[in-house]
This record gives sequence, C-alpha cells and structure tokens, in this order.
Amino acid sequence: MFRTALLVSSAFAASAALAQGAPVATPRGSFTATNSGQPIMPPAGPVQVTVQTVTFAAGAVLPAHRHPYTRYGYVLSGRIRVDNLGTGQSEVFATGQPVIEAIGQWHSGTALEPTTLLVIDQVPPGQGNIEMKPR
Repeated sequence: MFRTALLVSSAFAASAALAQGAPVATPRGSFTATNSGQPIMPPAGPVQVTVQTVTFAAGAVLPAHRHPYTRYGYVLSGRIRVDNLGTGQSEVFATGQPVIEAIGQWHSGTALEPTTLLVIDQVPPGQGNIEMKPR
C-alpha cells in the first residue's frame, strides 16, 4: 500500500514538473575574442576555475590593472565603464551584458552606478589573474 501511494505521489510530482514546461535557455553571447579584439586563449594544461561577485559603489574606480589570462565577466546589475589604457578604447557595460576582459593590457574601470559583476577566471592551479599597475 505504501509503495503504491509513493508511486502515485511520484507520478503526480513528475507530471506537475512537466506541466511547468522545459527549462528555457536564453543566450547571452558567444565569443571568440576579448572586448579589445584579442583571441580567447585558455591556459594550456589543467586549470582552476574561480567564480566571484564583485560589488562597486557608484563612482568607485578600479585602478589600472591587467590579466595574464582571459577573465569572463557578466554585469548582474548596474553599469561600468572600462577604459583600455593601451588602445584608448572605452566601453560601457550594463546589466545583462557579458564582459570578456583584455589579456595583458592595462585597463581600469569606473562604476557609473552601484554595480555587481559576476567574474569567472580559469588559470593554472594556484595562480591569480590580476596584476595591479605600479604607480
């Protein structure tokens, strides 16, 4: 009896999940180059993936820095301007936009309003992915 009730209960749960519909994937972009036009080249060999959120107050400035490996970002909320100091390129990224940061090029950022980024790095195990520019 218990087994029958469990099977019936499971069947109702499964049909309720199906009635809600299949998951919906919304593409946010597909990229082969960084925002400055460099090809995306992951490190050779094993990698360590680090995922973090970075939150900026309005007007906050991220000083000049560079990344030895590709850094993938996604603007969860707000707007941020990224200034590439080598190319002179400046670009504003807003909520819902991906940011594929330059590799080895000095750049800085300014939050135009309160901003939160999701940042993903893939680097050789034990290594970091940010170098601050000496003053």
